[in-house]
Amino acid sequence: MRSACYAFRIPKSNNLKKMDNETLITDASDIRINEQDQVQAILGRPPRWILRWGITFVFLAVMVLILIGWLVKFPDIIPARVVLTTEVPPVHIFAQTEGKLATLLVKDKQKIIANELLGVIENTASYDDVEQLEHFLNKIKNKKSRDLAKVDYPTGLILGELQNSFSVFTQNLNDFSFFQNKSENRKKIRALKKQMSYLGRMNSSLKKQEKTLQGAIDLANSNWQRMVALEQNKSVSKREVEDAKSNVLRSKRELEKLQTERLNNKLRIKELELNIIDLKENRSDGKNRKSISLKENIETLLSDIEQWKQKYLILAPMDGQVSFPAVLNKNQFVKKGEEIMTIVPKGGMGELVGNAWLPAANSGKVEEGMEVNIRLDGFPYQEFGVVKATVKSKSILPQGGQYLLVLQMPDELITTYGKPISFQQEMQGTANIITEDRRVLERIFDRFLSLMKNR
Repeated sequence: MRSACYAFRIPKSNNLKKMDNETLITDASDIRINEQDQVQAILGRPPRWILRWGITFVFLAVMVLILIGWLVKFPDIIPARVVLTTEVPPVHIFAQTEGKLATLLVKDKQKIIANELLGVIENTASYDDVEQLEHFLNKIKNKKSRDLAKVDYPTGLILGELQNSFSVFTQNLNDFSFFQNKSENRKKIRALKKQMSYLGRMNSSLKKQEKTLQGAIDLANSNWQRMVALEQNKSVSKREVEDAKSNVLRSKRELEKLQTERLNNKLRIKELELNIIDLKENRSDGKNRKSISLKENIETLLSDIEQWKQKYLILAPMDGQVSFPAVLNKNQFVKKGEEIMTIVPKGGMGELVGNAWLPAANSGKVEEGMEVNIRLDGFPYQEFGVVKATVKSKSILPQGGQYLLVLQMPDELITTYGKPISFQQEMQGTANIITEDRRVLERIFDRFLSLMKNR
């Protein structure tokens, strides 16, 4: 930028000699100094008491501000959305599938009992047939295996999507009954036992023969010893001695043969016993496998029936009163996830409870026992006031970035303006949580510390 040059004429000072010609100033810095001098000359020098008391006033003002910052306290207000309900809240019933409401057995505000059938959504199965099958399965599921083979399952049932599971069950039941009642293994076991009995009798006979033969051997051995003595006296020939000895050896061979045969019979009896054990084990294993499979089929079919009931039946979850959120008629089409009705609990719903969802931001400041001002959406707080509550509990872990707060509500909804509010289930509003009071000075210092440490 170009520097602009200005020309000023400086009046002559009284302390200087008068000069005929005025001095011309062209330097910019000299011009500024000259301007300050001219302003000072116009205003004059301020009195010293103004400077002295001005500093004192500024100091006192700063001290007053610090004192106010120390004395004045106010809390942080943390908002959270809140829904008012009760300890035993009403239960909303939603359609689990889409279709026509084939059966509607209740009316609005009708009293009901737990597990009462309220309606049926149209499907390909007959409710009465499904109920009959469920009753039959619950009756036989705890029966012993030998009794399962004797049961007669119901026929001619209209089961719709449950038909495949029922067919598998009936097939396994028929197989089990056939296996339980067939006599093939029993015949084999009886035949083996007969063989064992026959071999046992043979061994008894062989044992008797062995005893008789042992006596004959003893006689033959005595005769042989006598022949040997007579041979020494030359009373008998050597051939006669050899014949006596041969007779002894032959009898011993026959005895050994009988003993071997009896031993073989014992081994055969052991083999037959093992065969019988195998047949019994195979029968028992097959019976157990088929019994377990049949039990599993029963449980699977009961599980499928339960899923069918949850999908198509509208059952009362508890005693209470029916409330229709909208007009509901028989043969009306309902969509999956659509609210069909609400069950209001019977015999009182307990104390009022506020469920608030607190965002994670600033959630660390919220503690149990803190006061809460609830602004109900349906009752503008400028006109009706707010409802007082306190924080009863806070969830340990967040869900979806929010903590669940349970608020302790008063027995009656009376606002700070003294206006009573009629409670309705699931009233919504904003809960302003009042945290601990903090001084203004602390808040200012916190900001400075944050700037210093987090830069």
